Amino acid sequence: MGVDDGAGDAEEKEAFRMLVDQFTPEQMHRYEAFRRGNLQKGSVKKLANQVLNQSITQSVATVIAGFTKIYIGEIVESALDIQEEWNQTGPLTPDHLREAVKRYRVESQGAVGSHVNGGGGMIGGDTGGPGPGASFGGGLGRMFR
Repeated sequence: MGVDDGAGDAEEKEAFRMLVDQFTPEQMHRYEAFRRGNLQKGSVKKLANQVLNQSITQSVATVIAGFTKIYIGEIVESALDIQEEWNQTGPLTPDHLREAVKRYRVESQGAVGSHVNGGGGMIGGDTGGPGPGASFGGGLGRMFR
């Protein structure tokens, strides 16, 4: 834990620049859209306050918005892979997104701190099994008392 002289940051920036230089035009377009897109912090804060039944700070809302943006990006990337697997073209359909969420849940099973149970959920619809908040066999349950 020494003093950072900035050399690591310069190396990271150079490596990132080299990565971005290798993007295809489609990847660059999607990356630029990802960078421009954001979630309204006020809306995120309002939703989190309602879900948690307690007030959160603006910095917590910013963190939630950041993780949500990453999650959405992963789901969309997976949905695009699924669309390709299914030999389909055009815009993504709800079926692609549902399958992506289903696979994400399966991959997340057993992850440290995971509350994913493979059932219920807002996006995935009814996939069988107990839904969020179920008292036995998974579910989200209560976060705070």
